[in-house]
Amino acid sequence: MTYKSNRDWIMNSIMIGAWLIGILILIYVYTSDSSTPLMTVGFGPLLIIGLVFITASMSMSYELKEEGLQVSAGFFGYFFPYDTMSSIHPAKGFTPGGVRVMMATKGIAIKDTDGNPIVKISPEREQEFRTALARKAPHIEARNEAV
Repeated sequence: MTYKSNRDWIMNSIMIGAWLIGILILIYVYTSDSSTPLMTVGFGPLLIIGLVFITASMSMSYELKEEGLQVSAGFFGYFFPYDTMSSIHPAKGFTPGGVRVMMATKGIAIKDTDGNPIVKISPEREQEFRTALARKAPHIEARNEAV
């Protein structure tokens, strides 16, 4: 079963802000008298490619496979086996630790058997995701302490 990433207004605002700043920089580079050919030929296309790359990496999904959780973020993919997972917690804010693959400021943090966060995600249907994860990996303990 595949779940898309939940998006909140904060993360959408950050993405829109990155695009606006990028577009303003491009306008400056291509309209300024002080821009060099290197800036217009080199920097402009690189900035566009970077913005497209950032946008592509914002499309995230989480798939509960037979042997583990497959997390996809644009061109990147991560796999987390169920047997390395020990507990599931609420995740809030921009806290570090683990692989952060969420497009919201609230989500789920899954810890490994050593007690370290291995992944932070934000599935759209969080309760349904938790139920499906509990069926696939009944040994995972649900905790209410935020990570």
